[in-house]
Amino acid sequence: MYIRRRSVQLALLALVLVTAGAAWVAAAGPVPDREITLVARDMAFFLPGDPTPNPTLRLAAGETVRLTLVNLDRGMRHDLVVEGLGFAVPHLAGDGGSADAVLRAPRAAGEHDYLCSLHPRLMRWRVVVEPAAVAAPSYRERAGT
Repeated sequence: MYIRRRSVQLALLALVLVTAGAAWVAAAGPVPDREITLVARDMAFFLPGDPTPNPTLRLAAGETVRLTLVNLDRGMRHDLVVEGLGFAVPHLAGDGGSADAVLRAPRAAGEHDYLCSLHPRLMRWRVVVEPAAVAAPSYRERAGT
């Protein structure tokens, strides 16, 4: 009798743990396929180690990406917004602060502007969503090249 009751208790405990784990995973949101960091400095966005200002970001249709913004523009506030996709990283002070958010690319190919809503004339370029079979993580593209 003791063994049977103990088995039922362990089964209930396992059920509770599995349920709690599933709820935690659901609350954590989608797991990103990859991560992209943009650094705000000199009134432009840069990829780490790349001198190209405001690079084109290429995403595969339906891809989930964690976009991190790091603000190194001392004394300037910046944010990151992708127009038409309802995506935003909140304003950051220029003290090396960072914030991120997960972006799920639409399933349809297309182009969307990303920008700093505080400085949209200087800090703006494109997110290109390509069909999943075509997309490659190439970011060095720029207007006129």
